[in-house]
Amino acid sequence: MKVKQLIILGIIVVILGAVLIMKKHRPVREVEVQEYAAFDFLSSLEEISRLTIYKGEGQSDSIILAKVKDKWLLESFYNVGVRKERMDALLEMFTTSKGELRSRSKSNLPDFWIDDKRGLHIEVQTPDNQKSHIIVGLKKAGYRGGFIRESGSASTYLVDDNILSKFGIWEDKENAELKSDFFLDLVFLDFDANNVISFSVNRIDDDNAAVGVYSSTDENSGQRRWMFKRKDLPFDIDAAKVKKYLKDIRKKSGSEIVVVDPATDYGFSNPEWELTVEVNQSPKRIIVGKFLNEEAKQQRYLQVAGAPIAYVVSSHVLDMINKDDSYFFIDNPLRIESERVEYLTVETQEKKNKFLQREEESGKKWFLEGQNESLSDDQINKVIDVLKKFKVEELMFDEKEVGKKSISQFSIKQQGKEEVFIDVYPPVEGQSVKIYPAQRRGDAVYFVISEQTYQDIFANL
Repeated sequence: MKVKQLIILGIIVVILGAVLIMKKHRPVREVEVQEYAAFDFLSSLEEISRLTIYKGEGQSDSIILAKVKDKWLLESFYNVGVRKERMDALLEMFTTSKGELRSRSKSNLPDFWIDDKRGLHIEVQTPDNQKSHIIVGLKKAGYRGGFIRESGSASTYLVDDNILSKFGIWEDKENAELKSDFFLDLVFLDFDANNVISFSVNRIDDDNAAVGVYSSTDENSGQRRWMFKRKDLPFDIDAAKVKKYLKDIRKKSGSEIVVVDPATDYGFSNPEWELTVEVNQSPKRIIVGKFLNEEAKQQRYLQVAGAPIAYVVSSHVLDMINKDDSYFFIDNPLRIESERVEYLTVETQEKKNKFLQREEESGKKWFLEGQNESLSDDQINKVIDVLKKFKVEELMFDEKEVGKKSISQFSIKQQGKEEVFIDVYPPVEGQSVKIYPAQRRGDAVYFVISEQTYQDIFANL
């Protein structure tokens, strides 16, 4: 073939390619703007109670959103809650959308991908059974524009709003997927903390509940008081910590939702622990199942008792919930008041220090037993402050981990109170971090203190 013929053939190929590209990317047919108006078929709906959403002729795959007692639920998916911010954005479209009338011609509908067979259908219903049916085009106009019309009408409006994004559709194509997941509220625990009557964490392997807290109304003041269900705990409850815990755990969510398959073992029949929250005498039980990956141990299955679905929840979120009673102990659990301390002792297998007061000509002074030189206020205050910061890390439920004989102890005597003794036992074996079992003498409950707490008391004092 001659050079001239090759050049002509190349030019023809380039022209054909350009034509194909232009055809593929041709813009939506421009129609002269006729008017700028609000959509009466949307704004006239004062209150919406139900939305049915589907693509083209796929009514069988509809997403149904229904309002029940001021809460939006995904009726088409086990009545799971709907994410509030996404529902608000969707409802806002029905009250604020305005736009340009772009076409009145039925023949133009395919250009906007807004004909009955390809458009996104939204059937709207009000509590008094008023109905409206709108169709959104799957063809976007620029970065954020969209097309909308009323079913039965060819009048198509251009809206300066990314309408498709309100339905979880981000791609500008006819086969874009409409998924329920976009609307799902992944919150598995939601309640009004002010209406909580009681809550408990039950660790199935333990004989006792890890947490048991309930509220009671004081007959004299009429105020609610939080109390432990167990009566053998060594320290008092902090109501502020209870309130903070309830605030922290409400609105907790998972990363995804799965439909429970009866043939799959999620660990719900033999859970490690459960949480029960009673709100207005209506208990809600959360069952914590198996890890998704037993080696990684980063996520677990979780189920609201009786629900046909399960949540995938991170271990970090679950650790925020899985506490024991000690989490609610007051700060300064020994209730030490510096001015009321009479004496205190700190004893290990190697030494024993007793700090006590003696009456001197200049007034009461603190001494270390066996020494004549008095301690300064700063010195004794440092000792007392260490004991004020005494902290329980967690309760111990397995007494087999506690040694037979204590290795250290301390005590404190305050005016008008009995002397309090704390016995500390050898560190628990097999732990990556050194922890010490301890017990308030005379009590049945063991608890854990950290290496830092142990050193602060027994090494530094």
